[in-house]
Amino acid sequence: MELQQVWIVQGVFFTLAFIGFFLKRKNLIKSENKGFLTDLVLNVFLPFSIVNSFQMSFEADMAKTFGVLVGLSIGVVILSYFLGPFLFSKYTIEQKNVLRFGTLISSAAFIGMPVAESFYGSQGLMYASIYVIPIRVAVWTVGMSIFTGDKGDKGTLKKVVGHPCMIAIYIGVAIMISGIRFMEPIETTVVMLSRCTTPLVLLLIGSIIGEIEDLKTMFAWDAIRFSVIRVIVIPVIVYFITLILQIDPVVGGVAVLLAAMPATSVTPVLAEKFNSDYVLGTKIVVLSSVLSLLSIPIWRMVL
Repeated sequence: MELQQVWIVQGVFFTLAFIGFFLKRKNLIKSENKGFLTDLVLNVFLPFSIVNSFQMSFEADMAKTFGVLVGLSIGVVILSYFLGPFLFSKYTIEQKNVLRFGTLISSAAFIGMPVAESFYGSQGLMYASIYVIPIRVAVWTVGMSIFTGDKGDKGTLKKVVGHPCMIAIYIGVAIMISGIRFMEPIETTVVMLSRCTTPLVLLLIGSIIGEIEDLKTMFAWDAIRFSVIRVIVIPVIVYFITLILQIDPVVGGVAVLLAAMPATSVTPVLAEKFNSDYVLGTKIVVLSSVLSLLSIPIWRMVL
């Protein structure tokens, strides 16, 4: 992608996020409705995007590529998990829980997949869909254990395996391997719904920023330090790993982009539920999201 096109895409991202910010400030996106919109993205639009991304011919070397993607993702999860205690040891337990979870679980499965699709097309989205599988598992296992101190809730496996995005991956892989295609009007419906994902994700990001009354408070040192680690330090490490291992440029590019995603928006929700610092959770989500809007085009130029 040419530099000019990168900035055009990023300009669209900023514009959509600003619209979400404006709608929130005008109370046209209400806090009680934001949860519904998030569920709509995760349970409807994003699954359709995943299914649509798999509508291509399967080649034997894809199995190896999928294995590399899963391996990279597991490696990043392990790296992030062990970085947490080392980087945030001086914080209170309420703050540490939030910062560790935010470092471990990014928005790769939410913001990352539309970004991967914007830069690498349907192939990028398909690769991203595979990459985020270990991250989805980590949310309900080691991620939850950070807050609860155990291995997660009962039914963890059921939550992961039965998630709509996971079901979409099963359907997508079956379609790709079998070569079967949807008949009209189903195929057009799948395509139309999949195109709703990116705009709605960015509107939601803007609405999160719009919830902050005094935006100056977002620039606290703790939030800045976390955001730099989340969207710059971790992807830099992943980038050099892909270079050392001579990973395919598209595969490596997707891995780096998804490693550069901000903290997931569920961070303050879980923090409040488990009596941790949800205010800090909100700050790191918003500031890392803003910083990612600046860092993503830079990463795309590097990649």
